[in-house]
Amino acid sequence: MTGRLEAVSIRGIDACATRQEVIQVLAEVIPGWTGVNYVSELRPMLNSMQAITLIAEKWVIKALEKERTIRIGMVRCHVERRIELPRCFRCWEYGLAGRKCKGTDRSGLCYRCGGEGVVDMPATESIGLE
Repeated sequence: MTGRLEAVSIRGIDACATRQEVIQVLAEVIPGWTGVNYVSELRPMLNSMQAITLIAEKWVIKALEKERTIRIGMVRCHVERRIELPRCFRCWEYGLAGRKCKGTDRSGLCYRCGGEGVVDMPATESIGLE
């Protein structure tokens, strides 16, 4: 089952948890999830907590949203949908301007560093559920 990809953030993960542990919990919580999506690396937050972002099909995100919190290790972590704001592909400003855009043309620059050349970032990657 494929569809439009959406993003969700999981916050409040214990500092001792690993990315693989989070992936295993997600596989248990979401029936039918094969693990073929984009799962970011764990990033630090305040108070020795971590956060992670999952980009997946809409049905996976809806299944996670129903839970609202999931248990990862000894901690109940909060699940929040990430709202993607549309950006102009030409100047990178928020809002869709497209051909009518009068801003600086940044379409040939890297989204991460602003340097010359385009860096392709895949929307999905395979993750092992070992």
